[in-house]
Amino acid sequence: MTIFLRTLTAALILTAGISAGGERVEISKANELYKSGKFAEAEEIYSQVLKSNPESEYAKYNLAAAKLKSGSSEEGFNLLREILSESDNNELIEKANTQLGFQLLREAVKGVVPNSKLNQEQIEKKLEMLKRSRSRLKKLSGQKKEKALEIAKRYKKILEDIKKQQNEQKKQNSDKNEDKQKESDKNKQQQENQNEKQDKKSENKDSQKQQDNKEQDKKQDSQNEQQKQSSSDQKEKQDQQRNAKDKQSQKMNEQKEKLAKEKAEKIARQILQREKELKEERIRARRKRIEVDKDW
Repeated sequence: MTIFLRTLTAALILTAGISAGGERVEISKANELYKSGKFAEAEEIYSQVLKSNPESEYAKYNLAAAKLKSGSSEEGFNLLREILSESDNNELIEKANTQLGFQLLREAVKGVVPNSKLNQEQIEKKLEMLKRSRSRLKKLSGQKKEKALEIAKRYKKILEDIKKQQNEQKKQNSDKNEDKQKESDKNKQQQENQNEKQDKKSENKDSQKQQDNKEQDKKQDSQNEQQKQSSSDQKEKQDQQRNAKDKQSQKMNEQKEKLAKEKAEKIARQILQREKELKEERIRARRKRIEVDKDW
């Protein structure tokens, strides 16, 4: 297929109908360069001829063919469109139309194989090229037309299959992503439910903890109150014991004082009694001396 298109487009340069003289010589030289694959050199000569003679449709046409071959497709297409819109030469119009048809076909099928990694934009662009190519190639006749249309049909089928596969893959991916999203949403909902359950459990736990703390505080307050009351009772008891001890001590002191006083009074009485006895003894002794003296 590629050889067919390359051979066909190479044969579409114009060699006939060119006026005699220097222009014919230059275009013939450029055509030889074109046929040998030296498209850039051929393009340069065609440009020089067209610059010297802007009305040279043959130079313009061959320049368009050279640009298409050298990769400047858009410039080549524009030159061919100029010819189609401006020229009255039926032969030239037919060749320009054919050139456009085959070049569009060539651009459309470039890089296209089954399962090509083309994006949707590239596929649509190539399908549009095929459509435009077919509309022009239908104006041809003979085996070239049939061969070109067969190629266009085949590659249209390839591109449509690729597009279909990509759409199916896209749908599968979309379904897969949707299922994945549903699964993710389900997991998320389960997680939220679990979190909500956990939060509720935590809340109940906190509430129970608060209740337990309240009970503990109440119990602690009761214990503190009991300890306080016990301490108060113990203090009161200690005070009572201390008061009782003080009273007992005071009573003992009073008893000691009483005993001491009684003892002192007894001693005092004994002393007085002794003094009285001594006095009486002295008196008796004195009386006795007096009596003795009288005896003398």
